[in-house]
Amino acid sequence: MDLAVKLLSPRGLKPLAGVTVAITRDSWVAGRVTTNADGIACLRWTPPQAGNYTFTARVVAVPDVAHAELLALGPAEILVAARDKDTRFFVVDLDHTVVDSEFLRVLLDGGKPMSDSVAVTNRLAGQYGIVYLTDRPIC
Repeated sequence: MDLAVKLLSPRGLKPLAGVTVAITRDSWVAGRVTTNADGIACLRWTPPQAGNYTFTARVVAVPDVAHAELLALGPAEILVAARDKDTRFFVVDLDHTVVDSEFLRVLLDGGKPMSDSVAVTNRLAGQYGIVYLTDRPIC
């Protein structure tokens, strides 16, 4: 599997190429990778077993002084949820399925759960891995 990081410029949200990112887990440095023309840096990693693994990605080098502000960014967390190949999943959308509102309403008042959504989701979690799927704007 690939651990992937995508970097976009704060001005114009364009991909940033040539930025070096260190990916770590606890004190272990998994690797240092450089973003490609699409702003994506990938590192090959195989989980030792099923489980949740948390990595941290941090910008450690930039291609030129124009991008020096990236070095001040805090680390970004990467969660890898590795499951056995036989695990069955249930995919659920958030808006108007689990949350009784849409994206903008969630931003304004936090959103409210749909009637019975907590009980139904908990019941499904006893039988399946749950993947929450939704679409949010980048900016």
